[in-house]
Amino acid sequence: RVVITVGSYRGGRAEVASAQWPKPEQSPPQNSVYFIAVQSISLSAPTETYVGEELTITATVRPPNAGDQRLAWTLGGAQGAASLSETGRGGNHAPVLTARQAGSVTLQAQAMDESGVRSNQVTVNIRSTVREALEKQAAEYDQFLQNHREKLTPEGLAAFEKALAEAKALLAKDTASDADYQAALEALRAAFQQLHIQLVANPEKDSYQTGEQVVITPLLDGTGRKADAWAHSGAEATLAVNSPATLTFKQAGQVTVTFTDTSGLTGSLTFTVHEAPGTGTGAGHGSAQTGDNGQIGFWALLLGISAVSSGSAVWVRRRLRNKTGG
Repeated sequence: RVVITVGSYRGGRAEVASAQWPKPEQSPPQNSVYFIAVQSISLSAPTETYVGEELTITATVRPPNAGDQRLAWTLGGAQGAASLSETGRGGNHAPVLTARQAGSVTLQAQAMDESGVRSNQVTVNIRSTVREALEKQAAEYDQFLQNHREKLTPEGLAAFEKALAEAKALLAKDTASDADYQAALEALRAAFQQLHIQLVANPEKDSYQTGEQVVITPLLDGTGRKADAWAHSGAEATLAVNSPATLTFKQAGQVTVTFTDTSGLTGSLTFTVHEAPGTGTGAGHGSAQTGDNGQIGFWALLLGISAVSSGSAVWVRRRLRNKTGG
């Protein structure tokens, strides 16, 4: 926001004394005029609809107290595929898109204030029928499976293959209803989301020690190595998102790393971590006896016990530094 301080009025015109970008915590000077500009516009809309359907596009303008929140809308893509009512049920921020014919259309909004801020662009695919949508989705998933089967874990794969086979069988029939096609489409998409990406750890071991590092590579990766594609939970660790990701173990326990691809599929690995030798708490049990020569047992000598009574048992539980090696 910019603050313009009016110094005086001459001949119906305001003389500007100063203009500045104040800190939010500053109190405005007297006789100041505020104009809060639009900073961002975010659009959301269904990605698919059918001829004859109507859907609402939702725009979120930030900050919510922007002075001029009017939006100018742009509809592109296949000519005549859709029409847009900028004064829809929700007003200028929620126009209604009416699907006219099959094709793909794009929508974008721009702030009408001086900021000129543009929104993200959304694409809506218009299908002639739900059967067409199922045909396209089944073909895309079939190709995906052929290209990436070896990059997926067995978990969820059988259920996805079953849903894909059922969709193909339904498409082979001539008597299926739109409701049948829609149910098959929803089941196929739900099964796809249950697939899991294989993650490869290097080195790959049954367990690790604190201080160790492991490099994690997703076999299916369309994210461009974005930081928000990775997450970890459990025992303390640090995760560096490079190419690929590097995990450093800080605490004994279990650490789970999760990766999310742009397709929405996820993969995860869980690591078991033990305290590194010389840094944890150990326990020893032994006996030390003194003889005529004054020698003492192994554990007493190791732990610095200079003398014990003859025949006594020594139980030790203490922090073993680098002496014991475990």
